[in-house]
Amino acid sequence: MKWATALAIMAAALSLASESARAQLNDVTWVGDPNLVENWNDGSNWDLGFVPSKELGSERALINNGGTAFIDTFDPINGPVAGLVLGGGGAESGFVEIRSGGTLEVVPDDIVVDPNGGIAFIGGSGRGGVDVLPGGTFRAETLRVGGDAATSLSARGAAGSRAEISVTTNANLSRVTRIEGPHVGFDIEGNLTIGGTFIPVLTGADHSTITVNTGTASLGGTLRPEFGGGFTPSLGDSWTLVTADTVSGAFDAIDTSHVPALPRGVAFEVSVVPNNSADVVLSVANRLILNVNRSTGAATIENAVGDPIDIHGYSIGSPSGLLDSSDNAWQSLSDGAVDGWFEANPTASFLSELNPTSSTAIGAGVSLDLGSPYSFMPTELGQSGDDVTFEYSTVDGRVFNGIVEYSGSHNNLVLSVDPTTGEASLTNESAFSAEIIGYTVASLSGSLLPGDANWNSLEDQSVPGWREANPTPFFLNELNPTGSNIFDTGTSFNLGNLFDPAGSQDLTLEFALIGGEILDGIVVYEMAQQCSLVGDTTPCDDVVNIDDLNGVRNNFGTGDGSDITGIPGDTVPFDGFVNIDDLNGVRNNFGAMADPLAVPEPGTWLIWSLGSVILGIHRARRLPRLRQ
Repeated sequence: MKWATALAIMAAALSLASESARAQLNDVTWVGDPNLVENWNDGSNWDLGFVPSKELGSERALINNGGTAFIDTFDPINGPVAGLVLGGGGAESGFVEIRSGGTLEVVPDDIVVDPNGGIAFIGGSGRGGVDVLPGGTFRAETLRVGGDAATSLSARGAAGSRAEISVTTNANLSRVTRIEGPHVGFDIEGNLTIGGTFIPVLTGADHSTITVNTGTASLGGTLRPEFGGGFTPSLGDSWTLVTADTVSGAFDAIDTSHVPALPRGVAFEVSVVPNNSADVVLSVANRLILNVNRSTGAATIENAVGDPIDIHGYSIGSPSGLLDSSDNAWQSLSDGAVDGWFEANPTASFLSELNPTSSTAIGAGVSLDLGSPYSFMPTELGQSGDDVTFEYSTVDGRVFNGIVEYSGSHNNLVLSVDPTTGEASLTNESAFSAEIIGYTVASLSGSLLPGDANWNSLEDQSVPGWREANPTPFFLNELNPTGSNIFDTGTSFNLGNLFDPAGSQDLTLEFALIGGEILDGIVVYEMAQQCSLVGDTTPCDDVVNIDDLNGVRNNFGTGDGSDITGIPGDTVPFDGFVNIDDLNGVRNNFGAMADPLAVPEPGTWLIWSLGSVILGIHRARRLPRLRQ
């Protein structure tokens, strides 16, 4: 009996030891060539010589050597894995590509109790990635996408060959999530959390929806829509991105850097639409525009296109306190006796109005004049007052961020780039002179054209002292190592066709002052003005002559700064006014022509005539003032 008891005790102990040994998952690590895409179902690519399996060994798959495993079949013998980690600690990384016919399942082991069981860690504490291709299937008990910022989960299907992702409990997508086209099934039984960057690639009127069947979808991070397959969005288009029982939070920002340019007054909108569940909908809608003129301070609210927008409140903000609420500046709707409107505690940081009992409909093509509530007075080159915000509320209680458009000159050096021809010019639009010893035009994507037939550098133009410095498609640099150039107000240089119109519009401008300070300039993409000569007025004819003088004389004092594409009498560089600057531009450049070899010297009689005309204009401007 004693021996029997002892044997029973020993057997029980062995059984307990066995169960204890199986109280955690067994890790099987990928050893496939990190420079190749290797087969998941080839045992030689794993450190133990066999493919990891939940059924055969309660095993978790680890890929952290930078390698990529592809799956193009479902292995019925090995079956699912009990856990998955792609990317370990630090800079370690691992990736999986699920091809047509391939299935990767991550399922907890019923026997082994491990907190990591059934969890697919994409990224871990390193970088990971799962790419589900047409016909591929990815299933997990729990999905967590984290680690390095470049960690990603992507899926794209095709007609008749969907990509499938399903999660039994919760999914946390806190890095890059990319869903392309309408042929992806993405189902979650628990809760969904979206952070990081969420990229819906829209290829038509329909798009794949992430379906949260019983839980909550919590939104955050950045929404970055993209478009593929030659599809171009238009006003009124909409796509349901997520549907859930409930939706909480909101995307922190919408990044439109990867979408085609939308028509003026059109913007992307994200809304939560109550249905049988809550739908997160991305749409292309018309938005009110706040036009702000830097030079005059004038502001208007405009509906440029689409349906009327019915508002019962708006707010204009300036964190720097650049707003003027005085009666002679801000002409509120209340000041204009528009029914029902009341000012709400105006300050230099906020100008707000409410209509608590009714609303005002702004139809397409209609503007509301708000006077001149913007007041920016820079004290040095480079200071920017472009901090104005604009939001408005509609009759259904929703609040929208409006579009803020600026006109008038920048207080800075401006690189103007024609996106259709690549022609660029460098102009000092500020009221301050700048003594420049160098500048750099950069393109992260390599969209610059450094060849002599394209970039017309200052050295090419024989500007004294300037030297090109190793031009590439990524950087165009010029330096003046022995001196400098004074860029007076209005100084402009045509730099040739330095931009590739087929490239990305990602140019940046930096310039160095003689004191060593480096400033960021402004890059704008706009159709090149046909005028290039200072003193040449609208309409341009590439010569500064008596027609330009008459243009200034006949229109002197006109313009409000809102039209910088050229009003009659306004000279290069256009600022939307016809004033003494234009007159001086004609006088100082009289006789100049587009061909620098054919510039005649103005005769003495012309200089005397110009002086007489200028004096006459000054007298004509002063006499009415003397009579007041």
